[in-house]
Amino acid sequence: MYAFGRYKKEIRDKYLDLYNKFHAMKEYSRHGGALDRGEADSWYERPVDPHYYAGATGASEKVMITDTESEAYDAYMAGYIWNDELHAHKDWG
Repeated sequence: MYAFGRYKKEIRDKYLDLYNKFHAMKEYSRHGGALDRGEADSWYERPVDPHYYAGATGASEKVMITDTESEAYDAYMAGYIWNDELHAHKDWG
């Protein structure tokens, strides 16, 4: 299912508003960062699984984000919802 109408408006708006903030922060927008991982999970239509990599994606420790009140969680969700709202998904065809 695509995102239009998938998220409650207040949730969608919160994370879309936060997207630019996190995109400007290298800690979250770098390859492997929480924003990047959220975008990637959405791109490949994987389920929400908040995480980031301590270093390079796949070559360093995968860190699960369990604190839903953390900035890392917000960055992940901002990336996921932003990409989902664009309907930007891999064409498997």
